Amino acid sequence: MTVIASGTSVFGCGPVSGRLVVTEGPDDVLDLLAEGAEDAIVLVRDAGATFLSPVFPELAGVICTGGTPASHVGIVSREFQVPCAMGVTFTGAVPPSGTPVILDCSGSGAELRLADAAREGDAGATPAAAAADSPSPDAAPDATPTVRTPRAPVDPALLVRLPAVASAAERKAEANRLIAYHEPITRTLTVERTSYHSQLIPVTPYILVACAETFYRYPEMMRTIDAAMPVEQIVLDGHRPGSRINAVHLWSIANFYLTGRKVLTMMDPSLDDPDPTYTVLDFWERGAMAFRHDDGTRQAWDADDVLRPYPPAVIDELLAGVVDIDGPTRQRIKAGNAVLRNYLFLLYFDTRVGTGDTGPYPLPDGRTLVVRDFYQLGPSEYWWSDVATGMPYQHLVAALVLDGVDVHVTDFGSATTVPEDYLDHLVGFGLFTTDGGGPERALRPLPLEELERTAAFAADVNARHYRNVVAMDRDEKIRCGAYVYFGFLKPFAEVAGVADELDWTVPKATAGPVYDILSMMDGDTLPSIDPTVAYYDPIP
Repeated sequence: MTVIASGTSVFGCGPVSGRLVVTEGPDDVLDLLAEGAEDAIVLVRDAGATFLSPVFPELAGVICTGGTPASHVGIVSREFQVPCAMGVTFTGAVPPSGTPVILDCSGSGAELRLADAAREGDAGATPAAAAADSPSPDAAPDATPTVRTPRAPVDPALLVRLPAVASAAERKAEANRLIAYHEPITRTLTVERTSYHSQLIPVTPYILVACAETFYRYPEMMRTIDAAMPVEQIVLDGHRPGSRINAVHLWSIANFYLTGRKVLTMMDPSLDDPDPTYTVLDFWERGAMAFRHDDGTRQAWDADDVLRPYPPAVIDELLAGVVDIDGPTRQRIKAGNAVLRNYLFLLYFDTRVGTGDTGPYPLPDGRTLVVRDFYQLGPSEYWWSDVATGMPYQHLVAALVLDGVDVHVTDFGSATTVPEDYLDHLVGFGLFTTDGGGPERALRPLPLEELERTAAFAADVNARHYRNVVAMDRDEKIRCGAYVYFGFLKPFAEVAGVADELDWTVPKATAGPVYDILSMMDGDTLPSIDPTVAYYDPIP
């Protein structure tokens, strides 16, 4: 048999056959959208899910030369149950588009073969259209291993706060303690994700611009927010569904600042001032501790990727709306969930913050609950989101009861599961909205048909939004993505009642030569991450 490429499977599934489609840019995706993509096994360079967004549910398979199963394209392919191989390398030249191929993701190592290999023993390869219509099998125990690295215990000394901080030396010491706390965690999480690319959106430049803006501007903004309402009180808003004060926003407000510091102090070491760094990291630590119910941890990492902000009363309320499901209902839920996750990746400019998972919440009968929030589905402060006018709901909450699944939830708000095809093990489901629920965001149960209605609307919006993004110039795309990232602090300001007093414009502090430098960078020009070298250096 002729193996022409190999990589890592996102989830275990049988081989599928189709035609190889080599994509270079969004026009290739729009051509697929027009002509149909049911038998397309698409080759992409980068791991951003947004590039394939409008055709993802139709594809026979995806081959990505970068990333890991934890990258965005891996997440979305798993939700759609589209066979996907990540980190693929070819043994020789890439065949031209139209070449008949077989993608085999039945083990942890994926293979791409020429279709003539079917006559040499791969007669069981499933045609693409047939594979799309049949439920995927449960992943075998030795199928794709989770990409989640076992969490190293945190040095207890890094969790000891000074009882009072008054002097400059104490502020520097506390800042360095928290830098040392974040450094190995962020390095590992970043290596797991590995890719900041998209063939649609310049992700790396907008991240760098946003992080630089964060470095310059977050310290004073956090002082304003904290003076209006202590962060320990603000984060309590995140103990009910519907709040965007969640784990990924908390992780980001610290690490975006530290990333900005990492980049800008390489250009100008004199910028490395302990006082603003202490301001940001102290704000983060106080908020993170209160968000986690003051249980002694700061992040999901500290608890081996357990994230349970919702108290028992909220869990009981969600479980009261859960119903047992059968196979056909499971397929309907899987389809609706996949469409919404795909849509929100694009709406939030290739970030995963449009959805947020919490859990695992163990149930008395041995099953597991995962709670999934879908945030701001319709028009919002994102000026491009007016394309979603008429969306049936602004916020949805899904209660997913799983049987026989090992679940962990990272500080990126994403569940990692064994087996990977976790929704094949979905045995109970509840759908809710907080729309119209008042200040307390009361949960209102919804029938499954509302998930399908919302998903159908989102799929239509997604295709129109994709075309809108394609029509943007590079700087406009960078501005949109940087606005999303820089705005991770905004939910805190909204709860504190001072969001309108603060300027969320980007670029602002970086406008001029700094923006010009950062906006020209991409993932290919940045050095790869050395897992043996410190990701953040202490303040000298």
